[in-house]
Amino acid sequence: MLAKEAATPGKIQKSVIVVYMSGGQSHQDTFDLKMQAPKEIRGEFKPIPTNVPGTQICELLPKMAQVMDKCTVIRSVVGQRDEHTSWQNLTGYPMNQAKREGRPNFGSVVSRLKGQTNPVSPAFIDLFPTMKHRPYNSGDAGYLGPGFNQIRADGEDLWASMKLRYIDRSRFGSRQALLRQFDQLRRTVSTTATKSVNEVDENYAKAFDVLTSSQLVDALDVTKEDPAVRERYGKGSSKHLGDGAPMWNDQLLIARRLVEAGCGSSPSPTASGTPTATTSAT
Repeated sequence: MLAKEAATPGKIQKSVIVVYMSGGQSHQDTFDLKMQAPKEIRGEFKPIPTNVPGTQICELLPKMAQVMDKCTVIRSVVGQRDEHTSWQNLTGYPMNQAKREGRPNFGSVVSRLKGQTNPVSPAFIDLFPTMKHRPYNSGDAGYLGPGFNQIRADGEDLWASMKLRYIDRSRFGSRQALLRQFDQLRRTVSTTATKSVNEVDENYAKAFDVLTSSQLVDALDVTKEDPAVRERYGKGSSKHLGDGAPMWNDQLLIARRLVEAGCGSSPSPTASGTPTATTSAT
């Protein structure tokens, strides 16, 4: 993650990668085994020491135990409602309320507050796969408006899906020029150039910057990564497991590459312990 800072010396930009697990491991089988509790309550696994004195975690997490000084275990998180959805985690509200009130995805909130840190990297890139169980899916910007919606990249061939196809750069540029002419005509005819018109223009400009840059596409192309690094992450598959997400580790690697490309926050969801991903910018 230091590659991004090295590219912009003297300027430190905070970055976040969120790994979201819809249906993750039980707390009492990972970080709080409750060994002093009765057998029917405590976890079935044994604790092991970590590199933080006095802190133990599950025996199945030996590598995490070695870097526990870089982790923070938050034990006070509780949901507003006992429901099996992603909405409470991604919006802070139960699903029905979030949809009814248009509560935004946290990535959209960050996008609204911080904006883009790089003109060719969207503020919020969402690698969530389309889940078969709809309540597991990722929401949008809600009442913040479509200008703060995420860029969605779904499917195994993310790199190809983000490329401009059937149109070359010069033709794309001529279409951009034509759009500017229509905008000028619209402004001439209109007696009031409203704020919403200006916002649409700004969103168009951002979209053109993203579409004509190779930086984002390159970040999504994990074949450019060192094979040894890809081996460490593991590849997995884009095939869904049941009604959850695929076990596709490439998404975690892509999230890191997106941060290096200037996207400040990369959430990465997981269902049934299987990584999927999302990204946004701070």
